[in-house]
Amino acid sequence: MIAAASGTALRYWRGCSVMPYDGEWDADLTVAFVLARLRTGSVVCMHEG
Repeated sequence: MIAAASGTALRYWRGCSVMPYDGEWDADLTVAFVLARLRTGSVVCMHEG
């Protein structure tokens, strides 16, 4: 899918480096958790609903 959309094959895979329990936590706790852990290049995994 990435290659078809971008015309380039994926060379590297980086998984999430910050994964909050946003499905269980309220917004304020989720924001505090994520902001405390963000670094340059962080990948944050968020869930809907």
